Order: sequence, then structure tokens, then C-alpha cells
Amino acid sequence: MSTENKSIFKKIAEKFGVGKEPEEPVEEIREPSDLAAQEEQAEESSVLPPQEISTEEVGPAA
Repeated sequence: MSTENKSIFKKIAEKFGVGKEPEEPVEEIREPSDLAAQEEQAEESSVLPPQEISTEEVGPAA
């Protein structure tokens, strides 16, 4: 890789703060109750019985 390319990548890395410690925590801190409720909803949605998909005869588009 040429030195020109390396300097471009270095500028990009500096612009986006790559390799540096974030000034503020990136992840949002959620209340434990919210997280538990979301997990319960995810479990319930995965247990739903499969629904039959009705197939109708469709004519060609006019």
C-alpha cells in the first residue's frame, strides 16, 4: 500500500475516532424490567402456531 493511501486511511480513522476510547458510553442503558419484558415478548412471538396462508388463483395483470 502506498504512503498516500495510508495517510488517507489515517485521516479517516482520526475523523471517526477509530482506535480511541469513546468519550461517552455508546450503548444505551436500559432498565432491567424493560429488558425482561422484551425477552418475554420475543419468546411469546416465537411460540405462535404457524398460520395457514390462503392461496387464491390470481389472473394475469391487465
